Amino acid sequence: MVRANRPCCYLRWRDRIRFVRSVPINRSDFHSPLGVHISVYLTCSYYLLKSRTRRFQTWLIFVFLLFALGTVNICFNMRFGQMVWIDNREYPGGPYAYLVQQEGNTLLTAGDAESILVSFLTDGLLVGGNHYDP
Repeated sequence: MVRANRPCCYLRWRDRIRFVRSVPINRSDFHSPLGVHISVYLTCSYYLLKSRTRRFQTWLIFVFLLFALGTVNICFNMRFGQMVWIDNREYPGGPYAYLVQQEGNTLLTAGDAESILVSFLTDGLLVGGNHYDP
């Protein structure tokens, strides 16, 4: 049986499905970054709600802010990875040449900005943690 030539959009869709399916979620040596991120957020929120200290609402807002910014960072970086390795794999010079040429891409810059903002907030928590009671 001879297979008909498939259009390019079908091949990209098939590769996207394979890319999503290739992210190992239940392996012991590697976990999905978003799954770990969600579990850490839920654990922090659970213990903050369980303790109900004087300023738990402030800390709950802070934890949610870190979760939201971290989620945006993960999503932006995953989308940029899809653009590099799937959508533009036929780029002259290969995906690495596309990666080097697109270093100033808005998506990558926004993901890096989110990462820097989260680092700034967590460093502020470490420095200011000695001055505020929870």
